[in-house]
Amino acid sequence: FDTNDYAVDNVYGIPLVNKKIPGLMDENNDAIMIEFIRLRAKMYALRVNGKKDTKKVKGVKSNVVARTITFDDYTRCLNEEIEMTRQQSCIRSKLHQVYT
Repeated sequence: FDTNDYAVDNVYGIPLVNKKIPGLMDENNDAIMIEFIRLRAKMYALRVNGKKDTKKVKGVKSNVVARTITFDDYTRCLNEEIEMTRQQSCIRSKLHQVYT
C-alpha cells in the first residue's frame, strides 16, 4: 500500500511506505470518502470530504468530463436508469492519414 502522502501521526497507525510495485494506492490521501457512484467498469465518480469531486470516464477526454458532466449526472443515471451522451472532437491519424 502506498501511504507516503499520509500524515506521520495518522489515526490508523499505518507506517509511511513509498510507492511499491505491485501495490495499491489510496487516491484520497487519508481523507474521508462521502459518496461513491460506479456506473460501469472504469466509469465512476467520488465525493471526498474537503476536496473537489473526482469524475472518471475511460475514453472520454478529461476536459469534456470536467466541463459537461456533473456528479449529479452520475446520480441521475444510477437512480433513474437513463443514458446520457456528450459530444467530443479529436484529431487522430491512421496509417499517416489525419482525420477528425
